[in-house]
Amino acid sequence: MNIYATGFSRQKFILCTTRGTTEFRNHRDPLMAPFDKIKPYSELKLNSDGEISERYGFPHLGHPSQKYSLSWKTDQAGGGWLSLGNYFGFSTVFIKKREVVKPRTGFPKLQRAFHENLVGLIEAFQDGADIYLAYNYHGFAVSLSQVCSTPGIRLAESDLASICRSVLKGLEYIHETLLVAHGNVDSNNTLLCHDGAVKIANIGDSMMDVGHQRSFALDRENVGSLLVQLSIAHMTELPPRNQGSNLGAYINLSKYAEHFGFLVLDGSSRKKPRLVGFGPT
Repeated sequence: MNIYATGFSRQKFILCTTRGTTEFRNHRDPLMAPFDKIKPYSELKLNSDGEISERYGFPHLGHPSQKYSLSWKTDQAGGGWLSLGNYFGFSTVFIKKREVVKPRTGFPKLQRAFHENLVGLIEAFQDGADIYLAYNYHGFAVSLSQVCSTPGIRLAESDLASICRSVLKGLEYIHETLLVAHGNVDSNNTLLCHDGAVKIANIGDSMMDVGHQRSFALDRENVGSLLVQLSIAHMTELPPRNQGSNLGAYINLSKYAEHFGFLVLDGSSRKKPRLVGFGPT
């Protein structure tokens, strides 16, 4: 037996996995072995089918109520439950339910994910045909679609550039570390937190839908579309003539912007906004 996940309850039970089966074991069990540090997907060993041979008990088998109290229905880039941990510390998470339409034997790329520009995926539970995804909860976050629809908010060029750079950094982590494409980088799946941080949401859905038509190139194109949407929604009557060049220079601070041709809003025109090429192709 290999044991890869630590325990969480005040009853001192440990979450174990052996041959794809997850169970709770008492920490006094003499068969318990030392824990291994959870590794990112890119460092794990894959079998001939491209599946991770070391799953670390992810997702856990059973309903999330074995660990969390699903207390209040709320929204964070989609509906779910604000939940409190049933253990010492009472951590707060946001749990979303995802129904598996077609029977699946496993989710080879479903894993923990944490980055400053990503809504962290803490863990997942599989209960029959349902998958429950537990994310970090950001209580005062709003989606960029809400920002776009709020008349009193005006975004300066530095705001647009900061949002774009944050999304690019998040995509860099998703593409290069998690090795998946997000597929839905838009204003509904991008959150603006109370501290000004910009985070991409719903990464768990992307990990589960790896067989769908998703591509890294489409993610990058969607960042350009997001930028245009924000720019048009909050464009001032007479935008500064150097807006496009300043925005391009700011975006170029992102390491990931070097890997693709990017699209920026040409703010030099006082007529209808247009897209211009940016960066190496």
